[in-house]
Amino acid sequence: MKVCLLSSGHSPADERIFYKEARSLAGVYDEVWIVSPHASEIPVSRDGVSFLPIRNFPRNLRGRAGTIRELTRVALDLGADVYHCHEPESLLAALETKKRLGCKVIFDSHEMYGAALAQRFPAVLHRPVMGAYSALEKRKVRQCDFVIGASWSISEHLSRFAGPEKTETILNCPLPGIFGEAGERPWGDETVLCHDGSLPFSRGLVTMVRAVGIVSRRHRVRLRIVGDVYGAERAWLQRYVREHRLEGVIETTGWLDYRDVGKAMAGCHIGLIALERLPNHVIAAPNKLFNYMHFGMPVVVPDFCIDMKRLVGEERCGIAADSASAESYAAAITVLIEQRDESEGMGRRAASASRERYSWTVMERRLLGIYRGLEVRRLPALA
Repeated sequence: MKVCLLSSGHSPADERIFYKEARSLAGVYDEVWIVSPHASEIPVSRDGVSFLPIRNFPRNLRGRAGTIRELTRVALDLGADVYHCHEPESLLAALETKKRLGCKVIFDSHEMYGAALAQRFPAVLHRPVMGAYSALEKRKVRQCDFVIGASWSISEHLSRFAGPEKTETILNCPLPGIFGEAGERPWGDETVLCHDGSLPFSRGLVTMVRAVGIVSRRHRVRLRIVGDVYGAERAWLQRYVREHRLEGVIETTGWLDYRDVGKAMAGCHIGLIALERLPNHVIAAPNKLFNYMHFGMPVVVPDFCIDMKRLVGEERCGIAADSASAESYAAAITVLIEQRDESEGMGRRAASASRERYSWTVMERRLLGIYRGLEVRRLPALA
């Protein structure tokens, strides 16, 4: 069976698309392809996965239309049995290809795209924008052979259109073989806090940095941003660090290859997530949460995030706090530092849950089960 992972905007070396899904599929199927912009930047083939580049169009309406046409053209030329798509644009291209080739289509929704679109409008328009998008999404999702949600809330949303029997949740859990293990992590007078990934304002840069500043008045702490801060956020961070004398307290690793991310996280003690309250963030279950759990870190998460708050409560592995308040986050961090025995228990429970329920080994079985359940039968091409 020939499988094609179709993307309109993600990097061909995307953590979920390449490192997790494509490599898992390549262990079973003879031909696995990734079609995306920037694919020419990496080797023609890697770890059993082949790459085809498309032109990188601007991300405006006209450019997105061009992306759909280009994805459709390349998908038809490739002639795969299954198209596994990751965004609304790639979904439209895959469904057009299905009309012509009779192939199967899987929609893998990394986020709630209606909510992500609504965030671009004033708050008063969030609900009508999401409603309008949902009406279009409903028609398209019903044409898919299977749908996947990257969080429980996304899957619940999609299952209303596709049906629960054609819906699965595949969380963005880490790959132990690439990430490595936590090993010994002494926790003495200094506490190393971790944020995994780039840190813009929308992901809580201001709350997180101010909270660390508050905690640093009583405890030796260091915030390690495993990634970087860019643009206006970088300028704000540099100014704030200088004005509040936080040199040596805030550090960034710069962008790292996925294979090196785990090494940078392994020595940290507490994982932080401080998303702003935006429609798409309410249902988020970001990979950083599962990465922290893998390394046995207790976590601080936003108290409005449905899935994260649920998971942290069920596994008893962290604290939910108000991500709009630096004081709230500082208080949560302080509790984790000062109540060390309970925090270390949270970390052990997080690591145990990661091994048993939230690793890619578990999610891979779900992914391969979906593919085995698809009966690939080519229909005659349309005239």
